[in-house]
Amino acid sequence: MSQAHGNDIISAAMRNGELNVAALAASGSYAQATRGFLGPYLASERLLGLITSGGNLMSPGPKSDERRLKLAFDGLLDLAKMDSVSCNALEGYSSLCLCGQHALERSWLRSVMFPTQLLGDVATHSRRTQTALMLCRLIEMYEPDNLSLELSRKLIADSRTYTDDQLRQLEILPAWRGVVLRRWYTWAWRDLWRWLVNEQMTGAVPIAQLQSALSEHLPNQKLSSFRKELPDGVEKGRLVDAEYDPAIGSLKTGPRNLAWLMVGAGRVGQLSDHMAPYFESTERERRNYELTPLVDEGLPEPAKRSFSARRRA
Repeated sequence: MSQAHGNDIISAAMRNGELNVAALAASGSYAQATRGFLGPYLASERLLGLITSGGNLMSPGPKSDERRLKLAFDGLLDLAKMDSVSCNALEGYSSLCLCGQHALERSWLRSVMFPTQLLGDVATHSRRTQTALMLCRLIEMYEPDNLSLELSRKLIADSRTYTDDQLRQLEILPAWRGVVLRRWYTWAWRDLWRWLVNEQMTGAVPIAQLQSALSEHLPNQKLSSFRKELPDGVEKGRLVDAEYDPAIGSLKTGPRNLAWLMVGAGRVGQLSDHMAPYFESTERERRNYELTPLVDEGLPEPAKRSFSARRRA
């Protein structure tokens, strides 16, 4: 993983060598939902058989192992009950690190992810197995220092991933390319919002003030010119990792994320039938148009008004 969940909020709270747990646990400080971050992970845990759920009720699933889980996360609840934990103390709990390098549950989780006996949905197991084979082959081919960044770019833009005999046999590959493109797109949305509310604002402000904050950092040119200067995300029918073009990388945070959104939205209608649903699924996004590239090619309304304001000025 490139970052832990909540890295931006939690790392900011680790001041003077202390993690202020009580402040993060206060109402409205971090996790807004009453059930914390259960929502984003519930479907995955249910799919893996770690839990069973119905309505508001949950119980251990067929793949859960209470003894191993208690051993693997030994000390976690004790840390969570403390109002403040020193960073030095946290260093002593390497088994709890999200990196998994010293995780005590590795062998158990491996057996859950890749069981020797397939139970239930065979198609689901096939997709999971193909994903593992894809990652292993990509690591073998490129020996990356940073899996999250390097392998995603290779999967999108390196011609070898399209011609390699082993990778070409995996039906899951186009779907993962769509997932990567979608991840880049939604990450730009999230980072643009993070930059606006965490770095440009000091508290609750009117929307117009957010628009002005973004406008101040945008190039002093017409919107059409800004977009025309951006590289295409698809060239001659082949995907390009245009988001990492040096010209885009040299932009400041706000304009850079806006450029990512424009490049990503420019791929709409150009992806294969096996790839497009994982990037621009109208069926899944029918009630969630905020983060979809299908609406005005991904350009946020505040940005459109910001460009217009600069042109008038």
